[in-house]
Amino acid sequence: MKRVTSNAVATSHQAVSKTAASSNHIPPYRRETNPSEFQDPWWLGGAETFVPLSVDPKWINLDVLRSWMLTCICDHGPNCSPLEVLNGIPDWLIDVQDLCLVRCTGSHAYMALSYVWGQVPPSKTTEHKLDTSQESGTFSRAIMDGVIPKSVETTKSNIDIFQVPGAFSVANSDVIIPKTIRHAMELVKLLGERYLWVDRLCICQDDEDAKGPQIDIMGDIYNNALVTLIAANGWDADHGLRGIKGITEPRNLPPNAGDEYFKAIDPQSSVWYSRGWTFQEAFFSRRKLVFYYQTVIWECGHHTRHEAHGSQEVGKLSTNLQMHPGAYDRLLGRKAFTTRTLPFFHEYDLRVWMELVNHYNMRDFTFPEDAPRAFASVTNAFTRTAAPAGFIWGLPIDCFDVALLWIPQAHMERRRPRYHGSTVPPSWSWMGWQGTVMANAWYDVWNYKDALGENQRLSRWQTAIDETWPECVWYAVEEGKDGHDGTPSTEQFIPVMPGARPLRPMSCLFTEGWMATFTIRKEKEQTGELRGLFRDKVKGHPLVGPAGVSGLLITERDLNLEDGLNVECLAIANCPNAVVGRLARQVSVWDTKGFYHVLWLERNGYGQSQTFTRRGVGRIMKKQWDENEDKRLETIILI
Repeated sequence: MKRVTSNAVATSHQAVSKTAASSNHIPPYRRETNPSEFQDPWWLGGAETFVPLSVDPKWINLDVLRSWMLTCICDHGPNCSPLEVLNGIPDWLIDVQDLCLVRCTGSHAYMALSYVWGQVPPSKTTEHKLDTSQESGTFSRAIMDGVIPKSVETTKSNIDIFQVPGAFSVANSDVIIPKTIRHAMELVKLLGERYLWVDRLCICQDDEDAKGPQIDIMGDIYNNALVTLIAANGWDADHGLRGIKGITEPRNLPPNAGDEYFKAIDPQSSVWYSRGWTFQEAFFSRRKLVFYYQTVIWECGHHTRHEAHGSQEVGKLSTNLQMHPGAYDRLLGRKAFTTRTLPFFHEYDLRVWMELVNHYNMRDFTFPEDAPRAFASVTNAFTRTAAPAGFIWGLPIDCFDVALLWIPQAHMERRRPRYHGSTVPPSWSWMGWQGTVMANAWYDVWNYKDALGENQRLSRWQTAIDETWPECVWYAVEEGKDGHDGTPSTEQFIPVMPGARPLRPMSCLFTEGWMATFTIRKEKEQTGELRGLFRDKVKGHPLVGPAGVSGLLITERDLNLEDGLNVECLAIANCPNAVVGRLARQVSVWDTKGFYHVLWLERNGYGQSQTFTRRGVGRIMKKQWDENEDKRLETIILI
């Protein structure tokens, strides 16, 4: 049977529209050939007839990679199609044939690169007015004249000259492109495509007016990529790929590497997987070629394959990078057969959302203050699909009072900015902490509903969660709209409610609410009704008040809290049930029904400049709260 070569696959470098790149409209040069022509007879068969292929220990078989791509494009349908609602496009692409930047339009089909930048230093460029004429020799003369210094990123000073054909030629040694990016450019050409998106070169790094919007739609960019190349090997962008004959160094596979060897490889153990910025890149990419541990793994919405499989249908591998794909596809609308009939704040959706948060929030950042921005594409995507009310610092506005009550699953580490003057992620959001949150902490929102009816939803925010009612209204402030002294005026407050969210909120919240003081008593046994305050039977610190044992307190850190420590709690919601959720009891050992959701807050500073930070979350029985005379109404600035 005929094996198609790279030249046969790449018979045209014409621009391919996003529509053409979908499974419903295959580009002409791909329609001419049946995908089966890319398979040798011994590649065929199901899992029950699988015979491992012999794998070259030095060089990757690019025909296998092409067959994976084409089979997916031709046969897999909506499971591997881009989400139509995520329709943002890159500003720039690398033309791997002309070796320069080109403006991206909706007619370009492109591949994307996901990699770790690491410690590769960007060279400084000086601003000069460059001759952008594309006449022969212009680029070379500019280098000879010293106009363009060594550079590994696009800036305002070089973006014009980078559009000149040959700008990224390997012959131009004064423009340094890290090996991983260089190898990806060559691989894209060998796979029959023409355009590649790489963040460092396709986003102008010192133009904030362009950079910010592009970062916000990075999910769109990866969603709309034909295939994402994931360079999971190495610790920085100079590590490069391995095993691409004529382009890179050979790889070094064991001579008898077979199915079991490939199955034992787990990209989740790589530096790439541990980095925060790569999360959205994997999450939104519909097709992935993963280069890791001298091998290549394919993953799409239909299946996963490695080189020993060839094109045989063998199902999913343990190396699967997709996180609960069916649930996310349902929320984001990828499944064509799915019709959403439930609001985002249905219990199932929130559990799925918290699982997504947990996948992300254990990852590392060189600059911890980047954590909110690296998650922006995810919240933007959900705002355009499942949660149109939006998010504030990763918390869904639809049920904001409950979202504030996220519960740490284990010890969490506070994120502190490395750059002086950077925005500190708030203590009241999970984004301000590194660690996992209980995925089922929001079970109590099972019956979340608008108490006044849908037609009044935007005029007055009043909600019920299993008959749980907010005790205070929260306000946010748009970034850059604070007063001259840094304090917002009353007119600048935006209520945190559906239909009225700030686009770029500051990291502080404002409210007025009731606070009460309780005392931690370690000797009080956490049994029976006290444990029942939290459905997950989490370990907490018993609280006592004037009326005796009152509730439980949970902290973000495994603090060795002093016995007898007084804590100030802000009541943010109340519930008439003794125990939460559908397991609610009608009586309790306190001879009362109902409890308050509370935040443990710590004061910072004094007077008008006083702020509060979140130290923990808890539940206090209503009778004990009401009988506590140490209550006061306070204005809260929560940071």
